[in-house]
Amino acid sequence: MLLNVLGCWGPYPAAGAAASGYLLRSGDTKILVDLGHGAFGVLSGLIDFRELDAVFISHYHPDHCADLPALRQAIKGALKDGSRTKGLLPLYVPDQPQPDFERIQICADTFIIHPYSTIRAGKVDVGPVRVEWMPVRHAMPSMALAFQAGGRRLVYTADTAFMEELVDFARGADLLLAEASGLDKDIEFVMDTHMTARQAGELGRRSEVRWLSLTHLFPEYDVNDLKTQAGEAFGREVLTAAEVQVYDLEEDDGRQYDAAF
Repeated sequence: MLLNVLGCWGPYPAAGAAASGYLLRSGDTKILVDLGHGAFGVLSGLIDFRELDAVFISHYHPDHCADLPALRQAIKGALKDGSRTKGLLPLYVPDQPQPDFERIQICADTFIIHPYSTIRAGKVDVGPVRVEWMPVRHAMPSMALAFQAGGRRLVYTADTAFMEELVDFARGADLLLAEASGLDKDIEFVMDTHMTARQAGELGRRSEVRWLSLTHLFPEYDVNDLKTQAGEAFGREVLTAAEVQVYDLEEDDGRQYDAAF
């Protein structure tokens, strides 16, 4: 599996950058995970959006889904002119808050909308990729997501406060992509909605993951400060997400390199 970072900032993007968005690839299968402010433009520079096989949205905060209308218009046009041959695009979303879910219904001309709550197994296969999810603790309903293919496993926390249940959900992952919204000094402020970098490091250590990468980075913070505090808890090197970066989960020495447009 390959993971392209489209954007890694929250709750708004850094200058000239994009908010949360990720492209997962396994063979010919292409899965989009979140699509915050500016992420669609980055996606279009990496692949032809017509090739997408599924979209998974963790929750409805704009830094995770603001560019969905752009994707809708692009796919709608491609369906009209016949340049998308895969039909309507499967879209997996929470069914709450109800007003946000109702707004998604207008996209039924472009997406096949799958609320997570209606899939009792809590998992689905997209090509060779098994996708699983679990509810996490945030200001609105949000889903952590896990992707597995070819014996490799990626876990994305999405936006969440620290939860004991996440330790088992992330257990043994090759890559844990963990939100790290705050520094130690923010612990009280983020307590019920986000993780600090140190908590992300602790989650990675207790889950015994191979690699930990921080994401959902606050643009006003020095990323190196977040990395330092996470590393102290993780006990070894910590990575930080950046636009158009690629994580190659097939490589034993792991990890990341920059992908040119």
